Amino acid sequence: MTKRFIAGAVCPGCRNEDTTYIETTRVSVSPEKVAQTRRCTRCDFSDTLGDDVPESEVVVSEWQPVRLGSEKPE
Repeated sequence: MTKRFIAGAVCPGCRNEDTTYIETTRVSVSPEKVAQTRRCTRCDFSDTLGDDVPESEVVVSEWQPVRLGSEKPE
């Protein structure tokens, strides 16, 4: 099981910001599949995200740097 907090997310249950995380667990029926559940640390909110998906298809987007400021487009 892994937990990944969602920065800036607002819980639909208690409306608190930065308390929501995604919990990823292996499905006991099929160990190569995982289930993702959205949960809150402050209230009892819980929500299953989509169907069980193969672990290899769980996508975590990579961080991409963004250049701000000094360069002007030509």
